[in-house]
Amino acid sequence: MSPQQQTGEKTEKATPRKRREAREKGQVFKSIEVITALSLMLMFGVLAIFGAGMVDGIKKLLSYFFTVRTPEILTIAATMGLARDAVTMFVQIMLPLLLAALVGGLVFNVVQVGFLFSTKALAPKFERG
Repeated sequence: MSPQQQTGEKTEKATPRKRREAREKGQVFKSIEVITALSLMLMFGVLAIFGAGMVDGIKKLLSYFFTVRTPEILTIAATMGLARDAVTMFVQIMLPLLLAALVGGLVFNVVQVGFLFSTKALAPKFERG
């Protein structure tokens, strides 16, 4: 046996058919680090633009909920209403950053490997232990 066969190295390039089949299975070369770095740079840019407004919004949110006058009898319905309002206000404040993360991740993935949607890569592999 040659040393290449013992280590499991490939001796020839993959055929176009093998490459196409691998792509259909979702097996493509991509750098998660590049995608993460570019997404983080985009998010920091969004923070540089919208950061001051986001901090002001969070300050207003906190001051509102710490000074809100609770009813004499705190009911489940009143508590659920306050929680719903808090989540809604927080999502509105954080929306630019959340959208930047979502769009950046999608765009940088498409730029790196092209449009690829494969459910085969998501299927569980039970033979793995």
